[in-house]
Amino acid sequence: ILDETSLPAPVIPFPSYPSDYKIRLGDKSFLVATVQFMLNEIGVIYNVIDTLEIDGMYGEKTAEIIRNFQERGGLPATGEVDRRTWAILARIYNISMHYIEQY
Repeated sequence: ILDETSLPAPVIPFPSYPSDYKIRLGDKSFLVATVQFMLNEIGVIYNVIDTLEIDGMYGEKTAEIIRNFQERGGLPATGEVDRRTWAILARIYNISMHYIEQY
């Protein structure tokens, strides 16, 4: 029963080193694509986030949407994804996915 009802173990790809690591304008990586994907999925539920092209490029549109996300979450609106922004983004994403699975 536990295997059928428990949530899967989370994957945490955000780097633990260096401790001040940030995803920022101009970056191109799998992490950027992951951020874009999470933002798009959250937008399906809350309808407050514009859709992003998932291209792995941290451009102006991604930075703008992150700034808006940070403002709504009470975070400093830097437009960069630091550990704290990542944690809140991942938490909201996980809640959103759990909500979708329920319906």
